[in-house]
Amino acid sequence: MTFLRVKPVLLLKVVSLVWFICSGCDKKRDHEADLTYPQIRIANKAVSFLDQSKRALGNGNFGIALNLADSAKHYAPQYAGVYFLRGLIFEKLKRFKQSEAEYEKVLLLNPDYRGVRFNIGNNAFHQGKYRRAIGIYQQELENYSRADVLVNMARAYANLYEVDSAHQALREAILIDSSYANAYMLLGQLYKDDGEIEQGLKYIQRAYDLDPENINYQYFLGSMLSQSGRTEEAVTYLKVAALRSPWHYWT
Repeated sequence: MTFLRVKPVLLLKVVSLVWFICSGCDKKRDHEADLTYPQIRIANKAVSFLDQSKRALGNGNFGIALNLADSAKHYAPQYAGVYFLRGLIFEKLKRFKQSEAEYEKVLLLNPDYRGVRFNIGNNAFHQGKYRRAIGIYQQELENYSRADVLVNMARAYANLYEVDSAHQALREAILIDSSYANAYMLLGQLYKDDGEIEQGLKYIQRAYDLDPENINYQYFLGSMLSQSGRTEEAVTYLKVAALRSPWHYWT
């Protein structure tokens, strides 16, 4: 008897993919039907291509990532994760219309897919469509309560000069995740922009405390300390940041 070998790290993904592959062929089939050799083999290939595509994307090899995602699509055309990954690749390539088209395919297959509306909102944000981005972020929040979505929503409000709404979104983000440094950082920046240096400094210090390895936070904290007249403390942070990244400039 011949047994198909599936790597342990891929086994869970393979099993979860089988139903999607089967559902594309026979939607009336019992979800708990026994897995067949061909189904596992096909799912294993799809998962393998997806994992390779994700690695290529992480390394910035977008063309290779897209080709691998296309191969995964061949084996699992009904799996929403394939189109989510393709949408992410097109997003990184700044091909936003193609990215959104892929994300819409995800929603057709799985209307509750986590993160897809967040990514569509990010696409709108990157194109300067801040009002549309806010609306889409709100749709994501209806299904999933997420600090990162609220922070990006706050950025969109800030770009529309709706500072009170930005503050509210950031405070909601902190209630959801009190350790989310980005929320404190942006809140500190908003206070700084309003001329409230000491209040802004409090939140930026909190962001740095949560993520002390973040060079941007080190530079900005040093800059804020300098503006508040605490020069010696400022120099400490700025020197460390400069040593770690001498050509880095806060923007």
